[in-house]
Amino acid sequence: AIYRIFTLQIKGHLQRSMTFFDSQLMFVCDQLNLRILDASDASISKLQYSRKELVGKSLSALGKNIDLTQEEFQELELPFIETWKIFSKKKEEFFVQFSSHLISYKGVPAKMVIAHDVTEVFKKGTSSRKLLSLPVGFQDFPLAEIEWDLNHKILRWSKRAELLFGYSHTDVNRNPFLLEDLIAESDFSKISDANKEALADLSPTKILSLKSKTKEGNFIECEWYNSYLFDGNGKITSVYSVIKDITEEKLAQEKSKQIMTSFMDLYNSITDAIYLLNPQGVIINVNDGLTKTFGYSKNEVLDKVIKFLSA
Repeated sequence: AIYRIFTLQIKGHLQRSMTFFDSQLMFVCDQLNLRILDASDASISKLQYSRKELVGKSLSALGKNIDLTQEEFQELELPFIETWKIFSKKKEEFFVQFSSHLISYKGVPAKMVIAHDVTEVFKKGTSSRKLLSLPVGFQDFPLAEIEWDLNHKILRWSKRAELLFGYSHTDVNRNPFLLEDLIAESDFSKISDANKEALADLSPTKILSLKSKTKEGNFIECEWYNSYLFDGNGKITSVYSVIKDITEEKLAQEKSKQIMTSFMDLYNSITDAIYLLNPQGVIINVNDGLTKTFGYSKNEVLDKVIKFLSA
């Protein structure tokens, strides 16, 4: 589905202009180790490598991640996503922001990686929106994204994940198995069970509700929308998780539940008969006082027309 969406976006841009795809660095990379499988003409031209020199090289060998704060991104008016400094063969410096899309390339699990050139923004110290080509579909993406393997090693950590959990890209580089500290121990078995079910059923997605501990030590509850990428042998190569913080939503539900419990306690403590009717005059609920007043049990009056009690 991700590949189909990406294809449609490409087609839409091609119909309007070739500028974006002529100018951006684009790579097809191995899903797990980001080894370059193919590169666009713009990548070859800008980086001054031949296609043969680029293919087989790890994407990370081209440069290094820049660990900027959210405030620094805001000052530059750049999207809060992964940003790198990369170098051409002649050591020319480029600043890029990565977005990626899961695809299958010649039957192999792969990623289409776009390195959006924001060099002019960094050189000038201020942004010009005319100079900046924003990442396709990711600049306004509001949810955290994490990609990881079945050994719980994190393969990709988005800036939104940093905002949600407090851990920077540097923290993840230092501890790529951070996932094991992030998920509450009481909930970690849910992940293992979901992975086993996905593997057994070849299920592409699972939705889990998991408690997590942030870097600051706060506990939050999140919904994890897990998408599984399978290889040609039916084995899971990685899990792509889109994560939504539902802590406030859960607290609101719990508060509503408590209010309803208090209401029902009051409702049933009243000795007079109280009944609720739908627009057709059918009884849909009664309190305990009805039994004392009319002598009928709840089951005897539910779904009966109100005239039943006046007969």
